[in-house]
Amino acid sequence: MVRLAGAPAVRDRIAQLAAQERVEHLAMSPDLVYDPDAVAAAVPHDLDLLARGVRLRTLEHVSAAGDAFASHSGQLSQLGAQQRVLADVPAKMIIYDRRTALLPVDPADLSLGAVEITVPGVVDALVAMFLQAWERSTSMGTPPPDALTDRERAIVELLGEGDTDEAIARKLGLSARTVQYAIKAVMDRLSVNTRFAMGHALGRGGKGK
Repeated sequence: MVRLAGAPAVRDRIAQLAAQERVEHLAMSPDLVYDPDAVAAAVPHDLDLLARGVRLRTLEHVSAAGDAFASHSGQLSQLGAQQRVLADVPAKMIIYDRRTALLPVDPADLSLGAVEITVPGVVDALVAMFLQAWERSTSMGTPPPDALTDRERAIVELLGEGDTDEAIARKLGLSARTVQYAIKAVMDRLSVNTRFAMGHALGRGGKGK
């Protein structure tokens, strides 16, 4: 095991490991909101992996949001990445070709760096944890069995009261684009094409435009 001190060292090592990958990239994160800078740093690596034919599987928290995240997720989906969501993502980590794993020292403070693990038995255990979580997850865009996340519920409630996307964003401290993405995600999961139909499916007024 090797300790990588500080975010710059972690970013450099991620770039090196991604460049060496040939078969499979597994990544999961319990983050609810993604830092735009972190997403921007990941974009070229993820796109390069897919271009080289590396199998990319990502597991995100069901409430994950953010403009940068939504845009990048859409790109990955179009290029064939497999993306799933789960309400209880067990850890934040990346596994490269099932040989090397990177885990943050403290998921709440990425500036503290990460631990690089190459011990086969430990990596195998982490891969097993990923696959177990993957089996419990749902495809991005598929609703959890019992409904909306707290954020989605708040957005739908305000939408049903007639609030505009901009008003909802102000009340919840989000961007209008994040609100729009969340609404679109609910519509896709319910297999409806309009907000009115979404409101009807959820038993609400659906007054938003």
